Amino acid sequence: MKSLILLTFIVSCLFTQARSQDFEGTILYEVSYLNLTEDMKKMLPEKNPESLFSIKGNKTKMEMDMMGTKMIIISDIETNTSTSYTNIMGQKIKSSATMEEVDEIEVQLVDGETKRIAGYLCKKAIIKQPSSPDVEVYYSEELQSNAFLSSNSQFKKLKGIPLEYQLHQQGMTMVSSAKEVSKKTLDNSVFDPPAGEYKEAPAMPKY
Repeated sequence: MKSLILLTFIVSCLFTQARSQDFEGTILYEVSYLNLTEDMKKMLPEKNPESLFSIKGNKTKMEMDMMGTKMIIISDIETNTSTSYTNIMGQKIKSSATMEEVDEIEVQLVDGETKRIAGYLCKKAIIKQPSSPDVEVYYSEELQSNAFLSSNSQFKKLKGIPLEYQLHQQGMTMVSSAKEVSKKTLDNSVFDPPAGEYKEAPAMPKY
């Protein structure tokens, strides 16, 4: 009996430790669009674009290449900064910002709605925030990353990394769905700024 209690305790500890350990590796998302007009469909590439997220410790990096424009966003929750690097057909621009704090976010769990994405069981939730459309997400409690959730303010109150999410704007819906989740050790150099000279974007005028 004592052996069974001890075994249960050990398994419980290991399970808790595994759940609390931050994810390190990459997540590849496929981006698709719904409710497009015929004119908008003509503007998009035939193949759905992809976005690659690299995650390690306090840092995240998003890379996306679409229609001749390559964008990289590197975020660091320790310094609370996010820097974007945009290469538009050879014209290189960078801009830095402090990551937003969004407190007025409500996460509504949808009971009984789950699905498996990229091999992980995901739960459905609706994110509600003032003056913005609702965001529908499927997140996995098996994948934890404070850096990923905090650098994407709308996801901050989720209990796991979202592997699918829908954004609605001006009658159009953008769906990002994970194709591949790779747990692996990443070198720190992954989060270095891209090569080449990027000009600082002009500051937006204040009104």
